[in-house]
Amino acid sequence: VEASGVPVSPGIIVAHMEDIPKTSCLSFPLFVKPVAEGTGKGITTRSTVHNFEELGAICGDLLEKYSQPVLVEEYLPGREFTVGVVGSGRKSTCIGGMEIICKDGLPYSNEVKENYKDYVEYIPIEKELWEECSKVSKDAWVALGGVDAGRIDLKADRNGKICFIEANPLAGLNPVHSDLPILSGMSNISYHELINKIVESAIKRGSNKI
Repeated sequence: VEASGVPVSPGIIVAHMEDIPKTSCLSFPLFVKPVAEGTGKGITTRSTVHNFEELGAICGDLLEKYSQPVLVEEYLPGREFTVGVVGSGRKSTCIGGMEIICKDGLPYSNEVKENYKDYVEYIPIEKELWEECSKVSKDAWVALGGVDAGRIDLKADRNGKICFIEANPLAGLNPVHSDLPILSGMSNISYHELINKIVESAIKRGSNKI
């Protein structure tokens, strides 16, 4: 993604505890999460670390629990957004997006997602930010080879610049609490219309292979 010119936060992959010294090129605070999980798994109030002692502790726990490398990135302190994308390649379209505001400074973890009505406020992305958010999202989606439908998660750095943080190529489709249907509804796209768009994209993609 970074090689394609998409703005990202500097980061290092920690596959073993011996890799932790490689993170010395990064500036604290850092944000730590499993490299290949979804729906906020592995993200807790311990995910933001301020020194090497905290970094070592959380990396050790995550490596053991999830049996996969850990992504360590410079923490982005700004606003958080998620954007829905439908379609494949350059023909894909950003159908809507929303800002994610967690109460009491909580991280957008799996637990928070599952109980979003108690912990989260969703607000449509304002027009002034939509152009930047949609461009970063589509560029990331294309760079990663995303197809049919998914979400791109974004966060602003300390200067307000929108950065890519994560792709969700298998975004949840629960009509009640999944982010993609929620943000689609904010853009006046019904759940039925959303599913039709996804199916149409898949059919078109499949017919191009024949």
